[in-house]
Amino acid sequence: CWFLPFAFGVAHAQEMTAKIQGFLISAGSGVYDTEKETVEINDGVQLVYKDQTISCKSARINLRSKKIEAAGQVQIVTATTTVGGDHVILAYENNTGVIYTGFVQSGNVIFEGQILQKVSASEYYVVDADYTACTNCPATWKFSGTSIRAELGGYAYIKNSLIRSGP
Repeated sequence: CWFLPFAFGVAHAQEMTAKIQGFLISAGSGVYDTEKETVEINDGVQLVYKDQTISCKSARINLRSKKIEAAGQVQIVTATTTVGGDHVILAYENNTGVIYTGFVQSGNVIFEGQILQKVSASEYYVVDADYTACTNCPATWKFSGTSIRAELGGYAYIKNSLIRSGP
C-alpha cells in the first residue's frame, strides 16, 4: 500500500498530483493501494480521464473493475455535457453509471432527478424527473414526470408528465 505523498509528486504545499493508468489526479490527500488496485482520494479532488474532467470532495477509483465512486458536489464535464450530483458511480471505460440527486445539462437542455442512470454515452433514464430546455434561471417552464428516458440531441420520453410554469 502506497501513501500518496510518496506516490504523488507535490504540486503545491498541500496538493498532490499523479498520473495513474490514464488518470491525471489532483487531490489534497489520498492512498494508492497497488495490491488492491484502488486509489482513494479526498479534499478538492480533480480527475481527468480521456475527455472527462471530474471534480468532487472524495473519490475511490477501482482500477480492476474500472469504476469510480465519487461523492460530494460531484461534477463531470465534457465538451458537450455537464453532469452533477451528490453521489456518482461511473464505469469509466464504457461511460455508463448512476447519478444520485443530480442533473444533466447539454446545450440548453437540462434534466434532473433523484436517480439518473447513464445507459450509454448519450442516453439517460431518470426517476422522479424534471426536464426543461428553458435557459433562463430559474426556468420559466419544465416538464415533471415519474421517469424520463432522454437521448442527448434526440427525444425525451416522459412518463406521467405534467408541465409546470414559473419558478
